[in-house]
Amino acid sequence: MKTKTLKINTKNIEQKLIWGVFGLLLFFSISYVYFINQTILNIVARENLEGDIVALNSEISEMEFEYIAQKNKITLSYAYSVGFKDANNVKFASRKLVGQGLSLRSDQ
Repeated sequence: MKTKTLKINTKNIEQKLIWGVFGLLLFFSISYVYFINQTILNIVARENLEGDIVALNSEISEMEFEYIAQKNKITLSYAYSVGFKDANNVKFASRKLVGQGLSLRSDQ
């Protein structure tokens, strides 16, 4: 009986395995650097936006203060001076609600 033996070149497999591990290590290192860089850039962008929000909020506060100051300047005498007059015949529009005509009483 003849037997055949198969020789496996383990040196070639070990070399491929080492290069594969080295490639994975390189890939993970590059990924790590990329994600750390993106995290830092996002933090800087958030801080810049927070500064913009503070500036806009202060601008809004100034505008609100100016609005209140202008609103307080309007008086009845100012309204008369620009041509407003008192209403003589005041009428209000109203409508009957839909549910007011309905009742559950049966004696009507």
